Amino acid sequence: MMRSLGASITLAWVFQAVSSFLALIFIWTLWHRAIINPIERMALTLTTSILMTPYGYLYDLVGFSVAMMAMLTRAKPHQKPVFWMLWLFAGYTGPLANWTGIILMLVVAAFGIIYMWFFVRSDRVDTQDLCPITA
Repeated sequence: MMRSLGASITLAWVFQAVSSFLALIFIWTLWHRAIINPIERMALTLTTSILMTPYGYLYDLVGFSVAMMAMLTRAKPHQKPVFWMLWLFAGYTGPLANWTGIILMLVVAAFGIIYMWFFVRSDRVDTQDLCPITA
């Protein structure tokens, strides 16, 4: 992605190394804490793995699409459109990159990770934590 934005090869590799390292730490933490559902853990792992590949080929996005479909089945009605759009975006990555010259999949994957993390965390928030004053 950084090369498509005009970065030098050295800067692109540094960005890739940092991105891969952070993704690896996130995945390791995810699997060493049994705090979330296995389906959600799988979806987060597949989506985070996109950040570890230096080339965003379309066949790398199969796991991303599977992850978005898995999350779609667990989402509440108001959350489903976001997962639908993320699921469909994997198919639009190639044409958009050809049209604009910019590979946006890493940005979309990062958004998907953040959205899924808040989705997963929202299921574990106790309403007492949100409003400690009770009637």
